[in-house]
Amino acid sequence: FGGCLRNILINNSMIDLSSQYSAAHLVSFAGCPLGDLGQTCTDSIVSIDGELNNNLTDQALNPFVGYLYKIISFNSVGNTSSNWITTRTASDAPTGIPTAEAVMQISDSITVVWNVPVYPNGLISGYTITAVPIRPTWGDTNDLLHNLSASINVTASQELRAVFSSLQLSTIYSFTVTAYTDAGSNTGPENQIYTLEGPPEGVLPPIVTDVTTNSLSFSWSDPLRPNGNITNFTLQLNDSLFTVTVPGFQLTYTVSSLVSFTPYQVTLTACTLGGCVTSNITVATTLPSAPDGLAAPNVTALGARTILISWQPPTMPNGVITLCQVVRVFTGGDVAPEEILQNTTELMALLTGLEANTLYTLQVICYNDGGSTRSPTVDTFTPEDVPEGIAAPMLIVINSTAVNVTWTFPQVPNGQIVEYRLIQDLTEQFTFSFTVMQYVSGGLEPFTMHTYIIQACTRVGCGSSDPS
Repeated sequence: FGGCLRNILINNSMIDLSSQYSAAHLVSFAGCPLGDLGQTCTDSIVSIDGELNNNLTDQALNPFVGYLYKIISFNSVGNTSSNWITTRTASDAPTGIPTAEAVMQISDSITVVWNVPVYPNGLISGYTITAVPIRPTWGDTNDLLHNLSASINVTASQELRAVFSSLQLSTIYSFTVTAYTDAGSNTGPENQIYTLEGPPEGVLPPIVTDVTTNSLSFSWSDPLRPNGNITNFTLQLNDSLFTVTVPGFQLTYTVSSLVSFTPYQVTLTACTLGGCVTSNITVATTLPSAPDGLAAPNVTALGARTILISWQPPTMPNGVITLCQVVRVFTGGDVAPEEILQNTTELMALLTGLEANTLYTLQVICYNDGGSTRSPTVDTFTPEDVPEGIAAPMLIVINSTAVNVTWTFPQVPNGQIVEYRLIQDLTEQFTFSFTVMQYVSGGLEPFTMHTYIIQACTRVGCGSSDPS
């Protein structure tokens, strides 16, 4: 029997006769090639003269094909024919091997199918499907994780399908099909198929390139392995406080309208059609700016020459407060507009050595590395004190029994003068209204030494002059 068998079922079970009877002569257990249907035999006659030749070599035949031969002998009377004999050419390596075609792609997996060779040239014993990485779709051969090829062997009786998994993402692979007979093998043309894109790998945090009091500028690089075309980057500050998405080709961005001297947690997310990956967190802090929100200080007079002043820190320090100054503010006149009374890093100051019964307009100035802010001014009077700078009274002898005594206003009254006291010879005292500046001391003994002391008095006490 010479022919071909296909889809042999015994008790509803498929039988692979090719594995058991691969040496059967003139029988193809792989099935009849579709191209053989409807074919008929073609006669070919070769004429040989005389009796010298009794053999013939038939050449240019096709491999693994059955042929029928018979001999027709002629003489002058007629001819006669021999019986037909059958033979078949030997197997050869298959030709006309089709390409592998992708029918399913999932992440790093590709499923390919293929057809039987156009010219099997023998009994097909099996196939080897090979996938060789060429380059990533987003880079060159230097970006390949490895150059290792993957191969899958399939027997002739199995479904002509192979599943390649754990391939490199977004990478072009060259797929080839190699078909085998007992006489050899051939490999069909390559078909380039690329794996699907996946989430990027190696997404690094953004780098801070410029900082102001209210803005942060960032730059970043492409992921170490994009695993596809980067469609967009998303820059995020403090989770969802600020989020901006830019195209995949943009590698810089400036975030404005931020709060000064504030740390921000920043992440960068890179996306492909295969997914997104977020970088680790980096922290960037805006520069300090001038403080704001410094309230008026509290002022307490502890004495005629001592004031305790205290204040609250600025509600918006906008940085680290490095110094506070207590200043006295002047208005009008030829003096400087302000006088620094004390520098401190505390929230209070004790001002000493002040002038009694004096208006002090006080203000607090607080500084950081970005500038300064001023509180509202506060007016306070130091309490009264005893007068100072009282000149000795002036004496003019009127006659042998009377002396005219006059005095002047204290150089430093330290309050409102309410009265004057004149002390004569350390024993007698005369009290006068603050408007009286003169007294005639009469009834004295002639040619007698007398001493006079003038006292100026405020509500808190009296100060004395030197004696005259």
